[in-house]
Amino acid sequence: MTNASASIVSIAAAFFLWPSVTLAEHPVLGLLKKSPEVHSVTVAVEPTGNQVIAHLQDWHWVPYAYFQAEGGTPTEYFAFLRGVEAVQAEQYSLLKRLVAGEHKTIFRESLTPDVEPDFKKMCSRLWKRRLRLPDDDEQLFVSPNVLSIGTPGRLLAEGLVDRVRAADNDESLELTRPFDVDGNLRDVPAESLEKREDHVIRQMLGVDGVSILVFGGAHDFADNVRRIGQGKIGLLVVTTKRYRKVAD
Repeated sequence: MTNASASIVSIAAAFFLWPSVTLAEHPVLGLLKKSPEVHSVTVAVEPTGNQVIAHLQDWHWVPYAYFQAEGGTPTEYFAFLRGVEAVQAEQYSLLKRLVAGEHKTIFRESLTPDVEPDFKKMCSRLWKRRLRLPDDDEQLFVSPNVLSIGTPGRLLAEGLVDRVRAADNDESLELTRPFDVDGNLRDVPAESLEKREDHVIRQMLGVDGVSILVFGGAHDFADNVRRIGQGKIGLLVVTTKRYRKVAD
């Protein structure tokens, strides 16, 4: 038996032996801790059931308009884009390893149910263009682009997963929209942020085994998982090395 096959067998065995296996003993935690891209993994919520959410903290693309609204320059925006690219490159290696271990249920921030059916086709088109014109960084100023679709979009484009699931909908995105009606950056109310995080966790209910949530690292889902999951769902918070560097 190959090492890869042995790993998959051990993961399956742990799944069927649940709940005798605690989250600290779960094979996915060991896989994450051994991954060279990972800075740290925190057990935020210990479950009593077999569902585990792994929140991969994301440093994601945002529109240039955010920088303009705060007086940012194109040079600063390009520096930001380089940071996003670095984080996504690291995520890509980690997610490929998780997918190889049969952890293929991925939820993505800002993806909505109406876009999900066409998301794979869109991602494939964007990555083909990027491969053809790798130096055309101007395309990164508009959406969609290869950075705006995130690492899950790249996995779709390369056929490593068949589906990426919507974590948001139009209503949840509206709750935390960054601009007010006059086009100025606004402070998002804490209750609006909490409602959006509740929505995200509700989309993930009923998924057996491990599901991966690629979502901004500023979000803390622990209280949402405890309240909505009623103790049955576990939560791991995964911080990669490059994310830690840019977030600091």
